[in-house]
Amino acid sequence: MNKLWLVVIAAVVAIGAYYQFSYVPAQRAAQEAAAAAEAAAAKAAEEAAAAAKAAEEAAAQTAKAAEEAAATTTGAATKAADAVTDAATGAVDAVTGAAIGAGAAVGEAATWVWDATKLSSEEITERIASAPISQSVRDTLTATYNSVKDSPAAVQGVLDQLKQAMGL
Repeated sequence: MNKLWLVVIAAVVAIGAYYQFSYVPAQRAAQEAAAAAEAAAAKAAEEAAAAAKAAEEAAAQTAKAAEEAAATTTGAATKAADAVTDAATGAVDAVTGAAIGAGAAVGEAATWVWDATKLSSEEITERIASAPISQSVRDTLTATYNSVKDSPAAVQGVLDQLKQAMGL
């Protein structure tokens, strides 16, 4: 009986340590990454608009006007005004696609059953592996789950941490 309590206490300590030293910094990093991605998308959209305008002006103006347009597209080569437009558009499409994909994954995860007693070990392992979270958080949750998978209460704690890491 005492060994069981020691295992439970060790699991609680491990989960608490994970939360303080892995989850909280990872959550902050995820928030910062989301803000950076949003800023990058906005900047890419601005640059795409500026590049499109510069391409129109370059076709209508002299070679000097083309050089000025290239300078406004953040140092792009004067011959590559169209390439800059394509690259900026591609970047916006990629960021938009990634955001839509992440949103779809989180939306699908919101409909999942989160009760440890109703899920098999394989389902829990797959859920952790496919979650849209950082690899370090995924590794930590997998290791924690593997160490406590015989305790339904501790497994529920792992599922709750996964749900929280996904922002649900």
